[in-house]
Amino acid sequence: MELIVSIVGLFLLFWALSVLIELLGKIVAFFKPSRPPSQPNPRSRVSQQTHSRHSYPPGHQGTGKTERNSTVYRPNSSRSNSASKIVFTTPDMSSGTGSIVPDDELEGLHDAFSGEPVDENRILFQCMKCSVFYHEESFLVVKEMNESKCVCCNTVNIARFIRSNSTGGTDFTPDVVTLRNYKNYIGSVVTFEGLVHEVKESKRGSDYAVMFENKSWTKGFKLVFFSGSIKHVGGVDYIRSLKSKKVKVRGLVVNHEIFGYEIIVYRKSMILGVS
Repeated sequence: MELIVSIVGLFLLFWALSVLIELLGKIVAFFKPSRPPSQPNPRSRVSQQTHSRHSYPPGHQGTGKTERNSTVYRPNSSRSNSASKIVFTTPDMSSGTGSIVPDDELEGLHDAFSGEPVDENRILFQCMKCSVFYHEESFLVVKEMNESKCVCCNTVNIARFIRSNSTGGTDFTPDVVTLRNYKNYIGSVVTFEGLVHEVKESKRGSDYAVMFENKSWTKGFKLVFFSGSIKHVGGVDYIRSLKSKKVKVRGLVVNHEIFGYEIIVYRKSMILGVS
């Protein structure tokens, strides 16, 4: 019995000591002065802000933008997103003429854009309003350069041609324009004839401009031949041979915000005559 009492007494003694130690710790912590929260170094912060605000790519310190050599002119065949979007005005709806051709006479029709005879063995597209036809290559150019607007009726309603659903077609004959009035036909396919003053070559040597006016590449009316189409129009020698000759061409009149008035030629069939 005395042994049990001794064990209980020791247990109570250890418990009392632990409680006393915990209490002393709290008392010391209560009277210890508190330390203010740490603050970032103001000079370090200013340094970081200054660095982030005035960081430039190598070779452009102090400019904040990429410098470009203004003396180099490079016409770009892609006319990609870096260039401003081409702006078209609404052409005269009476421009050109049309005639209905029966379904069994599609061989008498022509591509409304390029003027090529319609080839039923190629992928064809047709305007659902005025019934003119486009080869796939022409449709892609119309889609990119004329916002998918039909060059005949100016509506956006061109679809893949399915022979079984055909109700015939329309043959489109564009108006003939000159240097005096071509600006009135922006966004329209026309037939143009003029004297070539000069054949200009781009800085990179892969694109060509056949100039109908004695002006710079961006100021004068011209035919443009991009590198990807040169082999389809007869090659570089053929393009250069057009200088000082009268050329008759069929194509879409474009007024590009950077490159000016032009007709882009991608098929030799668009060149109707040279004299």
